[in-house]
Amino acid sequence: MKPRQFMKVLLILPAGENVRVTRDRPRVPKRAMLRFSVLPLTTVAALTPPEHEVRIVDENVEPLDFDTECDVVGVTLMTALAPRAYEIAKEFRARGKIVVGGGFHPTLCSQEAAEHFDAIVAGDAEGAWEQVLRDIAAAGCVAALLRSAERGNL
Repeated sequence: MKPRQFMKVLLILPAGENVRVTRDRPRVPKRAMLRFSVLPLTTVAALTPPEHEVRIVDENVEPLDFDTECDVVGVTLMTALAPRAYEIAKEFRARGKIVVGGGFHPTLCSQEAAEHFDAIVAGDAEGAWEQVLRDIAAAGCVAALLRSAERGNL
């Protein structure tokens, strides 16, 4: 990917097979389980500098289109959804997109996750996500593993 000042960023929350909304199953299925929040993705969207365009796709409520026009794909994941997240990363990487993984699983299993993504954000996104975008904007690529240098003030 060439260096870019303006990028289209697609942020994705994967869903399990039985609850995923697809083109073939466009209705949100009823479920008797806890549904995880998209708070991590809304946080990452808020951290994204305003010169970039951001879109969030939650597979629990809308289908994912692998042909979406974007430059960078961010995927948040927990261990239970790692296989789906890896499938998503593979599809977008095959289309020439830079794919970044973050969340609990990439933080705790960084080496495994790094096999499937162009870059991993381990720990909090604050500081690291902005660096990811700066690196891509400046050089068209990104370091394989980024950790936030900032510590949250609890």
